[in-house]
Amino acid sequence: MIALTLRPLLRGIASSLIALKLRQTLPGGPAAGLVVAHLSDLHLCAGTTMEGGLPADEVVRAARAALDWCFEQRPDLVVLSGDITDAGREEEWQLLHGLLAGLPPARADRLLIVPGNHDLTITLEAYSETDGRLVLAHEARCRSFTRHVLGRVPRDAAFHGERSGSLREMLERCEDYALAYDRLPPRLGTQREQWRGLGAQLRQMMRRGDRARSRRPRDLTEYVPPVMVPDALTTEAARDRGTPWPTADRPLYLDLLALIYPMTLYESPSHVVIGLNSNTIPAVSIVDGAIGMLGRGQLDRLEALLRSRSGKCAILVVHHHLGCPPEILARLQVSPLELKVLQLADTARLRRVLAGHASVVVLHGHKHVGYWADLDRIHVISAPSVAYGNRAGTDNCHVYAIGADGQVSLVASTRVSTRPDTG
Repeated sequence: MIALTLRPLLRGIASSLIALKLRQTLPGGPAAGLVVAHLSDLHLCAGTTMEGGLPADEVVRAARAALDWCFEQRPDLVVLSGDITDAGREEEWQLLHGLLAGLPPARADRLLIVPGNHDLTITLEAYSETDGRLVLAHEARCRSFTRHVLGRVPRDAAFHGERSGSLREMLERCEDYALAYDRLPPRLGTQREQWRGLGAQLRQMMRRGDRARSRRPRDLTEYVPPVMVPDALTTEAARDRGTPWPTADRPLYLDLLALIYPMTLYESPSHVVIGLNSNTIPAVSIVDGAIGMLGRGQLDRLEALLRSRSGKCAILVVHHHLGCPPEILARLQVSPLELKVLQLADTARLRRVLAGHASVVVLHGHKHVGYWADLDRIHVISAPSVAYGNRAGTDNCHVYAIGADGQVSLVASTRVSTRPDTG
């Protein structure tokens, strides 16, 4: 796990900050094309936010105002590009559940969400890279994200992993497993189980097909202490449901999230909206918890998906930024090292994947700064934060019209604030 954690960090340090070409303005006027409201970085919290110490009631107030304003604009879609919560805790997802309670089905089906690092990978606990508690903390966040987000995706949303299919249908087939999982969740092993698990792993390495009773690790150091999957849960995971998940080898919710992206969240004859998960590396601190990576498998599947949708405008929704315009970097007055380390670690590979598609628009968040830019032929839209505002402007809620040719126009924008007397 140490190597997995350091890889994107070292890649970021060694790489250059990708310079995007800033667009000073976008054309306005009547909406023509797919109308998309774009929000990001709500940072819903139960107490105060980990950065800035914003009170929960003010954060929730801003999120409610932003969502209400977006739906009042009657867009085709409302897109949230990650960091919905501040730390991915269950009680924070309950706040989102409260905000969306009573939402008419027509509106609920228009709300599309991808995860951010605060939702899945960030951690404030003092765990070592080899501590099984780190895996369990990440697993708990994946379980909450599945319960509150994936369980309510539009019915026609499709995953594109080793197999493709309807995500809602797969999760409905696995409802019995979700109940069994909540009764018998993974846990930390005892000292005795640690040594037993290590022995099982060694036997598995020597004899292929010999299933270990513990969670199969990426390397032997993950057995300090081990993450144990109860035998009864492994048996439930092995049942044939006609779905690619769960299996005896992949019983965890972090396995599910590694499987289902890229995901088609919306599709029409002219457009396809694809959700990506840039939070594939569990973090050991708040610093590396901000690093993003798609991974080779997800990028390979994205390339195949785009080939099958070659005649459509592809709108990619991802959390981490692809680079930064030099003008925005100067305005932020932050170190280029910070922005290049925290940009998507495999942006260069994503850039090559997207180069062959005729019209691409990327919507992202992450750095709480709003701008419009271009990367080659790719139109990039960076969303500010609903909670923290716009570090390089005023408005932090936007509605765009995206044509079939990928051209973007600004339909409406406004500012909401965590302070009740402003915005």
